Amino acid sequence: DAKFKVQLLPGKTLRCVSINFSAGWLQKNVLCDIHLHHSLLQSFTFDADPFVLFESLSVVERRVNESLFDAMDQKEFGKFFWRSRVLNLLTAFFSRIADRRSVQYNGTVSHTEQIAAVQKQLVANIYKGLPDIGTMARQAAVSESLLKRYFRKIYGKNIYSYYQEKRMICAKRLLTDKNKTVTETASIMGYGSVSSFNNTFKRFFGLKPDKFQRTNMVAVDI
Repeated sequence: DAKFKVQLLPGKTLRCVSINFSAGWLQKNVLCDIHLHHSLLQSFTFDADPFVLFESLSVVERRVNESLFDAMDQKEFGKFFWRSRVLNLLTAFFSRIADRRSVQYNGTVSHTEQIAAVQKQLVANIYKGLPDIGTMARQAAVSESLLKRYFRKIYGKNIYSYYQEKRMICAKRLLTDKNKTVTETASIMGYGSVSSFNNTFKRFFGLKPDKFQRTNMVAVDI
């Protein structure tokens, strides 16, 4: 019941293995040897809300996965073949999940590592323009809606507002610490017009950048 989207590049194909199991089977065959956080274990109960966990395959696991496809139409493979390979995949998956800190943040699934990577990308692009949110979500291996929701939860504001605030802080430093002109600052920050920069700056600090700069210089002189 957990909803998620998979985007494929043109010309690419997708092979998917669906493995269904009960919570009891998982506990008996896999989790008896792997210790997950208590809150994550609770997520596998019957009445828990559906959720999605992503983890990439190693080279060995990819070969196991391919062997399942190759054996689909071959009846000579018995239950032992299928059981051994399924256990291999599930054990490897949950072992990595157990080591991943993002699912143990404050006892909930929070994706902190993915969101932190997006935050670093925003800071790295302060002078280049806001990166495409959909692209950042794909690079972080989360959905766009999940990225937006958890980013606000962690940083207290949406991605655009956070990015704009960081840009204006940089602009303020250019005006005061680097003594750049308003025109120079607007150009460095990537604004197409000085008036657009002026309006954005005033919305954040209550003063237009030229007046803010003069006021700050007077305060320093005093």
